[in-house]
Amino acid sequence: MNSTGYITFEAGDEPGLGQPDEYISIHTVNTYNDNAWHQAALLVDKTNLTIRIFIDGVQSELEGMICGDPVSGNEISIAGCNFNANEDNPNLTTLGDNMLGGLDEIMGFGTLISLDDIATFYANSFIVTPQLQSPLNSSSSIDPGNTDLMWQSISGISEYELEIDSDPAFSSTTSVPVFTNSLNITTLEPSTTYFWRVRSVSPSGNSNFSETWSFTTLGELEDAPILTLPVDNAQEVDPGSVMFTWNALSDASSYNLEYDSDVAFSAPTAVIANSNSQIVSGLDPNTTYHWRVNGENVLGISPYSAIWSFTTIAPLTLAPNLVSPANGATGLSTASVPLTWSALVGASDYTMEYSTSNAFISPITETMNGTTTNVEGLEASTTYYWRVKGNNAVGSSPYSDVWSFTTDDMTGTFDLEGSQITIFPNPVRSDNILNLHNVENDVNRVEIISSNGKIILSRKLRNKESDLTINTSKIASGNYIIRSLKENGKNRSQKIIIQD
Repeated sequence: MNSTGYITFEAGDEPGLGQPDEYISIHTVNTYNDNAWHQAALLVDKTNLTIRIFIDGVQSELEGMICGDPVSGNEISIAGCNFNANEDNPNLTTLGDNMLGGLDEIMGFGTLISLDDIATFYANSFIVTPQLQSPLNSSSSIDPGNTDLMWQSISGISEYELEIDSDPAFSSTTSVPVFTNSLNITTLEPSTTYFWRVRSVSPSGNSNFSETWSFTTLGELEDAPILTLPVDNAQEVDPGSVMFTWNALSDASSYNLEYDSDVAFSAPTAVIANSNSQIVSGLDPNTTYHWRVNGENVLGISPYSAIWSFTTIAPLTLAPNLVSPANGATGLSTASVPLTWSALVGASDYTMEYSTSNAFISPITETMNGTTTNVEGLEASTTYYWRVKGNNAVGSSPYSDVWSFTTDDMTGTFDLEGSQITIFPNPVRSDNILNLHNVENDVNRVEIISSNGKIILSRKLRNKESDLTINTSKIASGNYIIRSLKENGKNRSQKIIIQD
């Protein structure tokens, strides 16, 4: 022990081998200047090449220098330090059968201890203080009717003294002689924090008590869980996957979930849950269920929660009603046709099909959340058939009735939409002439625009001419928009088709 109160171990080498005289120097992190005798033991592990120091039987935290490198911890590696180095082999790095060297001195509080002092001190056997093992310090939820206390087994010791108390000062302690390194206690109180410690007992004297550890026993479950999901009286719950949740009870090890279509729980389904949630599948559709939960541990069960209820989704037995366009409608635009149908109670989305076949061979199918959709890019002079069904988590409704509509033939002579311009023929061949007659006086320009919005042709009307002839031979076949531009900014447009 040096003058600062640290207990220090130092090891050097014979002079002249090219190493510092003290290339191992480690000391305890704690100090021991309390004017009392302390038992210090040095343990050198030859196999793993480590050093440990025990003070009063308890392994100590260390720090210091090993071969010039700083070290810390409760087990210090000495690999590479040459205990058996000599002039013939100064670099030997393995620990031999013996550690050469002798005891230089033993110091106590800065004063040399004589050999007589040492002999007197070691006249009595060295008694090691046990280290506690389990339950771990500050453990909780320990079974008060089955608590196993365990500690380190000390060689040569056949008896231990255990103290356990709900007071950390051990004012009303129960002292128990134990003849192994463990004790099972079955009479502790629930919801109580206990403190415990152990010491070795020997004919030549007792060791110091170990550190004091604590643990808290399980409590009885006096409160009921509080339900959270599904909320009480929830509607349209998916019967294929219901998530039940409730608040956790601090001392519950498991929970009992019960659900039944009978509020009296005459034939409930019971599920054991290891946490405060549980997923249940396979419930019946269109059914009201009632559910409740209680907690459980080794001391018993809690009261049941309040009873909540929920109703599962009903199957969709009715089909949607189609609304527009009217069944058999004709002359509809090939660019876009809006389809509308009635809503179904309980439907989460809808599937719409349309086809040129009333048997719906190779139909085009769309799924949407609402009750309307637009179908675009239709063929001219074509009859389309369409139908709708509703969907939810249980399944799908029957399909609606099949309705039809027919698109415009886009041929012949017709007015430019909203004006009195007459365009013919339509469709027009790419080597033909497109004629516009009866152009309104306030139209000053006519444009042909491709489907991607590019102006293919722009013709200015001169002197309010009422007839216009356009040669389409240089325009590729396809769908186009012809647009009239008015002086008042109110433009008109109409789709035309140029064919090969």
